[in-house]
Amino acid sequence: MRFSVIVPVYDTREYLPDAVSSVLGQSCGDFELILSDDGSTDGSAALCDRYAAQDGRVRVLHGPNAGAGAARNRALDAARGQFVLFLDSDDTLVPDALERLDREIDRTGADAYFFRIRRITAAGQSVQPPEAETGGPVGLSQDPSILLRWGAGAGGALWRRALFESRPDVRFGPWRAGEDLYMTRRMLAVAEKAVALPDPLYNYHIRSESATQGSLDGGRDVMKALDGILDWYRREGLYERYEPELCALCVLHALVYASWRVLDMPDSGPVLDALRAYIKARFPDYRRNKYVRAWPLGRRVNLLLLDMGLYAVLRLKK
Repeated sequence: MRFSVIVPVYDTREYLPDAVSSVLGQSCGDFELILSDDGSTDGSAALCDRYAAQDGRVRVLHGPNAGAGAARNRALDAARGQFVLFLDSDDTLVPDALERLDREIDRTGADAYFFRIRRITAAGQSVQPPEAETGGPVGLSQDPSILLRWGAGAGGALWRRALFESRPDVRFGPWRAGEDLYMTRRMLAVAEKAVALPDPLYNYHIRSESATQGSLDGGRDVMKALDGILDWYRREGLYERYEPELCALCVLHALVYASWRVLDMPDSGPVLDALRAYIKARFPDYRRNKYVRAWPLGRRVNLLLLDMGLYAVLRLKK
């Protein structure tokens, strides 16, 4: 079997049919669909069971509510495909996503494939993703910058399952945010060859209640995930080799992304302070980092305002 498509499911009964249909309707039929129920309470679990009863390609796993990371890990242990792809239960794949990936596997023989993500608004309008760099096959040791440039989330990537079998320590984290970053940034160091594709194969549906929209706890979770990544690179003896990239990765996900997500939330000041302190404690000279210096002026201005604690100014700027 070529593909295992893994979908963590938690209380998304309204959106799950679209996600499932987008997989079952793929032009390439060499796949299994694993619905990993994370203790749903809205009828999603029963709906998963109905899909499995109706289509032999669908398998269902049930577990207690422990977050998307735990649900994906459970499915990884049960997966049988040569490659695994992760799809959120409120998102969709384009109809020929697996067919295109199948061709790329035959062409390149890589361990990981990254592809673009198209954003779909609540009104159903498609927001074309920005032009992304393409490249590969290449490994992290050949081009360390791919640690920053190529997809950090669970969606938007395809992984050779043998990677997970060879490294059972590289799994999704236990947090509600940053759990996917924790896996992908480590597994990228394990993969010998990766490829970045120009095609938008994944549709990310923007919903106000999405778990990825951000929360104050999410900012704290991201710091835990980043610490886990740094500790892993140290244990593997890779920290010094990739320190510039790891520094920029932490600044990007703590100060740029996490801070921006919590900025407008009530009582966000302590979390913003904690994110600032996190970076200053681990990378006090981060402004000298070659990647940070090359970022667009607007992003660097935002970092300066964060550094100075001028959150009110940032909110006006936002």
